[in-house]
Amino acid sequence: MDKATDVEKVYERFVYIKEMGIKMVVYVMLFLLGVCSLTDVLYQKIWIPLLIPAVGMLGYVLYLDEKNVLVYGVCAFFVLCFFGVFCWMSGGKIGKGDVLLLGIVSFGCGPWESVMVIFVSFCLAALTGGLFMMVRQKKKDYRMAFAPCLLAGYSLAMLFLSYQ
Repeated sequence: MDKATDVEKVYERFVYIKEMGIKMVVYVMLFLLGVCSLTDVLYQKIWIPLLIPAVGMLGYVLYLDEKNVLVYGVCAFFVLCFFGVFCWMSGGKIGKGDVLLLGIVSFGCGPWESVMVIFVSFCLAALTGGLFMMVRQKKKDYRMAFAPCLLAGYSLAMLFLSYQ
């Protein structure tokens, strides 16, 4: 009888850690995107040393959550390669920090959620760029910060996915 209650307690603790892991992914991503958005708007740069420990932390949290870290890593690799080619072909119009941030977001979200986050982020960036061109009379070669659009896209996608 005493061993059964111990097993139940261990299982309840495991379920609690798993739920906290899911919340930690969201909190880590929101913090990371918030800091990167701030530095992108203020300095037109994304602070790369912040991104490196975030990958390890996300991998550990995904491991605790029993996600398939390999699938998430392959998804992030393909996103990095795809947008890395665009960064190279555009001559730096898409920043390297934005490409790394997209890869980390896809690593934290997984394959299908990252498609939604990236789609919503690019739609918001197109809308923001169009507003800049209409209201502020900016030219089409105006360099706009993408990290705030990624933060808003991630927030909207996670909000939408939580209600399904």
